[in-house]
Amino acid sequence: MKLLALLVSVFFFVQAWAQEMCPAAPEGTTATVRDMLKDVGTKFNSVEDFLGGLPKELTSNFLFMGESRSFQEASVDSPRVILTSPNADVRLSFNTDPKQRGYNAIELSIYDPATKTYEYKEIKFPGSTSSSGTKAKVHHDPAACTLCHGNPPKPNWDTYNYWAGEIPFNKDFLVKGSKETDWYFNYIDNINKKKGRFAYLNQTETKEDIQKKLDANGYSVLPIIEKDLTQTFDEGQGGRSVRLFDNVVKKNACISQKTIMESPSYPNIKYALLGQMNFCDMTKFFPDWYKKSAMKYFSNTLPKVDLDKTSYDDFRKLLNEDTETRQLKLRKDKDSRQRNFFENNLGSKEASDKEFKLNTDTLGLNVVGVSPGEFQESLGEQPQTLADLRFLLEPSGIDVAHFSPTVDSGSYAFADTFRIDSILPSNERDAIEKEVNPDGLGDICELLAKKSNEVLLNLDYTNKVNALVDDICKQNESAVVVIKSDGLKTMDQVIAFNAGETFRNKCASCHDDKLGNGKTLTGAPAIPFRDVNELEKFLNTPQSQLINLSGRIEERIMRPAHVAGAMPVSSVTTLSGDEKKNIISWLEIVKMKQGPELPPTSNTGGNTVGEQ
Repeated sequence: MKLLALLVSVFFFVQAWAQEMCPAAPEGTTATVRDMLKDVGTKFNSVEDFLGGLPKELTSNFLFMGESRSFQEASVDSPRVILTSPNADVRLSFNTDPKQRGYNAIELSIYDPATKTYEYKEIKFPGSTSSSGTKAKVHHDPAACTLCHGNPPKPNWDTYNYWAGEIPFNKDFLVKGSKETDWYFNYIDNINKKKGRFAYLNQTETKEDIQKKLDANGYSVLPIIEKDLTQTFDEGQGGRSVRLFDNVVKKNACISQKTIMESPSYPNIKYALLGQMNFCDMTKFFPDWYKKSAMKYFSNTLPKVDLDKTSYDDFRKLLNEDTETRQLKLRKDKDSRQRNFFENNLGSKEASDKEFKLNTDTLGLNVVGVSPGEFQESLGEQPQTLADLRFLLEPSGIDVAHFSPTVDSGSYAFADTFRIDSILPSNERDAIEKEVNPDGLGDICELLAKKSNEVLLNLDYTNKVNALVDDICKQNESAVVVIKSDGLKTMDQVIAFNAGETFRNKCASCHDDKLGNGKTLTGAPAIPFRDVNELEKFLNTPQSQLINLSGRIEERIMRPAHVAGAMPVSSVTTLSGDEKKNIISWLEIVKMKQGPELPPTSNTGGNTVGEQ
């Protein structure tokens, strides 16, 4: 009976949590900031003007970044400052040294709970506060935002339980005797002296208050400031950056609900999705054709797997290993970034190791939840749960990794506040359960699996799954009709024309040898994408063949967008399925020309290059 009562209480908690997780109304801070944006250029014509008009619940919840991966530069002496409202609906940032890149701008994001979307804006102010006649303006550049924040855009904030480059980096804890504490005390001095932009921060604790806690406990937690300016924190759970992380993860879950339910594939996969939420045996939810097609989709993610000889059960294990590897790689990357940050600012690896060890040894079991001297390995939901979710959603065009808060989106790192039971809102979950089990007496997993197989068996799957790699020749034959008037007579000419257009419009700008010495302005390899004939010559050089450059190009364009190194890098220049097919076909032709003989081509579709 105790177990039954526990299960019932957990069920109702989960239902209530999922229902209340996505409130429809924004907090009052949002309205205040939106009103201020209307006055940019009139009332507010400098960063300082704008900071002076912000409500105290924003200027009291500040985070210091001694190192930043954003456009705004940062350093230990002159940090980038992130302000966040109590529930993280509003976040804005600025930096503190006139010599730093981005000094005359504020980066701002506002979450709209009604639409479950983030708005990203940049407020650009004149280069000086003198009366030059230049006015500040609010800029919204979707291309610039989605390049770093993804599409749809979402915040980038490392996973729990620490944030590389932040001061302090581990769950808002200052540790007695640490260099981080010295740095933070210096920031408090700057606030008290009203030095530069530090003057606009509302420091609620004195150095004396913090020192008392350091002496008593060995550490002190930076408090969260609520809307009424009261201080709250949990001795074991951290402060502002933890609260920001928790809120960001919840909002990402709300965005994921919207993304999934608005997907054209949702009616076909919703039964399997609810099966996952109920922790059913997912091996029973898919017909064989779907398993094979979905496995084929992941051929770029797991390129060494022989799909013809791999069973679905074995493939699940391999995808699970891939998911876990990506999670742990991010943890190690964070570890490395933080140690490197310390080494750069403390002068040696020895000093870095000492600072890192002081932090972990002091907090250890009491705070982090593991043995002293260690950090938690797990960054999220169990890898197999996420692997099954990837198998279900990613072939349907829904990027599971994008639901993570981290900038390294291919990591599948969500931390323990990502919940499989938040994938669908409770009212939708109830509706699906009522549809398949109206009397509530059947085995829900069995009924969902039966319905999932029934729906998926009725799909014309060749047009819905793995569209990027099927029927290349069919697409090229249709292209002949479209471009025949341009005087192109053979299939290889048509393919070269189409591929050349794509190379020129979506690849050339980053790879042009604009400096004339084999160097590009972007740092990308210099490749002559503007002229398809020159590109073919380039691919035929011994140097290009030695590194299999044509194979690298094909692999990069077919790499899933969420995986690091996918090309093109911007969502604005993302290749369509047809564009990818044309490029792959052209690369195959180039490869054949390197051999003894090029197979005959035709403008009628017979014996076309690449036809199977």
